[in-house]
Amino acid sequence: MSEVDRIVVGMDGRRGQRTATMRRARRAMVDALAASQDGLVSRRQVLALGLSRAEIRANVSARRWQLVGRHVVCVHCGPLVERAPLWVAVLSVGPRAQLDGASSLLAAGLKGYTVDVHRVSVPRGARTFRGAGVDIRQTRRWSEDDLVPVGIPRTRNEVAAVRGALWARSDKQAALLLAMAVQQGVAPADRIGRELLRIRKAPRLAFLRLIVGDLLDGAHSLAELDFAAECRRRGLPEPTRQVLRRGPRNSYYLDVC
Repeated sequence: MSEVDRIVVGMDGRRGQRTATMRRARRAMVDALAASQDGLVSRRQVLALGLSRAEIRANVSARRWQLVGRHVVCVHCGPLVERAPLWVAVLSVGPRAQLDGASSLLAAGLKGYTVDVHRVSVPRGARTFRGAGVDIRQTRRWSEDDLVPVGIPRTRNEVAAVRGALWARSDKQAALLLAMAVQQGVAPADRIGRELLRIRKAPRLAFLRLIVGDLLDGAHSLAELDFAAECRRRGLPEPTRQVLRRGPRNSYYLDVC
């Protein structure tokens, strides 16, 4: 091999080393972002960090990554975490998407409540991508003040509680969602009440005002809300809630009295 050939080979080797180093650096940035998103990133985020579509395909083919739907990548091939469907819903829609309604409350820690599809809100006119299992709602009531600034993109708990109740399929479901949010401490009744005051017109507004009033009075469950509604329907006095009683051995509270 001539001296010129040795120089060319050396240059190609250093170029290959630099390329591999840059590739590892880009992968590290993707991993760091995914660590803050329960192991998930959108294709858009990966491309923005400098990786190419070919690199995405190569990592998937090598079984380092796995695809979750059309627009989301998981940076490992193990089982997904419990919150993964929430991240997939918001990442698959677009950069301004936010979990809303009951889905936002689930992301905040609400237990025992299920949804068929996850509700995602975007500003009016925003570009979105459609995905299975996601209900996208464009809204004029978009405000940065309504959003949680950290973690999974979502609306504040009291905003999500009111919207989830307005969007519920029935009055019973709306009352259940509000009662569970208050009972589990996800959204205090007074904050829900203040948020409800912002709503000027809605088909279920009068009903929700009654429900929130009962929650402010101390009702903590759907059964207590139903009891209060039946009292009103029959013309009976409003019950007194959470009344302390002392027995021969201990003290206890009555839900209604």
